[in-house]
Amino acid sequence: MRPGRRRLPLLRATLETNVSHQRQLVDRVAAACGRGEDGSLQGVRLALYGLTFKSGTSDLRDSPALSVARLLRERGAELSAYDPALCEERPDLSDLVDLLDDPVRAAEGAAACLVLTEWPELRDLDWAAIAARMTGREVHDFRNLLDADRLARAGLSWHGIGRTQAPTRVA
Repeated sequence: MRPGRRRLPLLRATLETNVSHQRQLVDRVAAACGRGEDGSLQGVRLALYGLTFKSGTSDLRDSPALSVARLLRERGAELSAYDPALCEERPDLSDLVDLLDDPVRAAEGAAACLVLTEWPELRDLDWAAIAARMTGREVHDFRNLLDADRLARAGLSWHGIGRTQAPTRVA
């Protein structure tokens, strides 16, 4: 047996775990914003913050954020998105999301905002202006990046991963 062959089951298990985790995130959003017991997001508008593979890059290859976006679209969600690195490059993602260069406009009519990539710039967004454009009040911070107290002052409810409360960040 070649040395690399032994690693394939571990790699396969890792990939399956990642997909399972992404489905769990989508299930959480569907439970919070969905319509009906089937978890449908048909016609529900969601704002996605961060689409790239990671912050500091414009690389979309194998981006977990895009995988989550695809799962949301499969459930019928209407998606708008903002990513700091994609404002100038403007890749064609029109089959998946309405990519905007303004985070406030991305929140227009959104039932919830989802933080999918850990861009530090997202901490300093005008969350009060974003809240004013939304129909809902939830921010699902899947990177535990944001300050829950700051979001609360803007009239928004923070929901993170693996914690009941976000860490307070010092400016």
